[in-house]
Amino acid sequence: MIDSTNNGGSAGGAAINVASVDADNAGSNDRTLTLNSGTGGAIAVSGAIGATQALAGLDVTNSNGATFTGAVTVNDGSGVLDLSDTEDNQDVTFGGDVSAVTLTTTANAYDLIFQENVTVTNDVTFAAIRNLDLGGATDDVATFTGGLDATAATGTVTVAGTINTTNTQMDIGAVTLAAATTLDTGNAAAGILNVGAVTSGTNALTLDSGSTAGATIGLTSFADATGGLTIRDAGGLATIGAVGSGTAGNVTITNSQAGVTFSSTLDAGTLSITDTADNQDVTFAGDVSAVTLTTTANAYDLIFQENVT
Repeated sequence: MIDSTNNGGSAGGAAINVASVDADNAGSNDRTLTLNSGTGGAIAVSGAIGATQALAGLDVTNSNGATFTGAVTVNDGSGVLDLSDTEDNQDVTFGGDVSAVTLTTTANAYDLIFQENVTVTNDVTFAAIRNLDLGGATDDVATFTGGLDATAATGTVTVAGTINTTNTQMDIGAVTLAAATTLDTGNAAAGILNVGAVTSGTNALTLDSGSTAGATIGLTSFADATGGLTIRDAGGLATIGAVGSGTAGNVTITNSQAGVTFSSTLDAGTLSITDTADNQDVTFAGDVSAVTLTTTANAYDLIFQENVT
């Protein structure tokens, strides 16, 4: 433990600066590190944690902001990365790749920022933190093998690159795209994908729940479709809210196994329906406006229930 609060005797604490950290014998599966800089001190780790021998645990008990510049590897044994607390409106930032077995957060109004790749084995449900950033560029990959739920965040959830679960559910809520983004839940019935209202920032969004029956997709809305929306695959029914209500863009259905329903209006540049399983419906329940409409010679049904331009 590195504690600048004198074991709680001085709540304000002081800054903690660390170069790097390794376990001395990772084979014991019990090497953990706790950092507590109190309400007034910041934590800064300039190098890697667990680069040679991974830690079994890393806990940020409290801080006035924490920055981990290098890679953080906490995947030995139980491998718990625990962000217990940080002062309101302060950032806990991971500037390098992060790997952990379990990631836990608490319902406190700090911001959590992952700037590079993230890999977590167990299901992750983010508590009611403030802002959450997953990735910063198109080449970043965040994999939450056991599932992901980011709906409790009270601020803005921002994503970029590829966000994966492995045959498990993803609930991401309202989200802002910092770059072109793919949301992919693998290929199993449990791989349900639920996405709230998307603020795209003109970036592209691709949705994929695999081809296994039951893996539905839900998208509340995608107002600025400049970058394009692609339903790459959907095992269950894909239900899509208003698309292009702010700015039109290309909309593509690459494949779906149980059909797609656009429950509201759709404004598109090119609306392209590449494929959907035989005898399944692609339904437009609201008005549709497109510059170009393309279909393919496949035995899906195409249903326009309102005005089409």
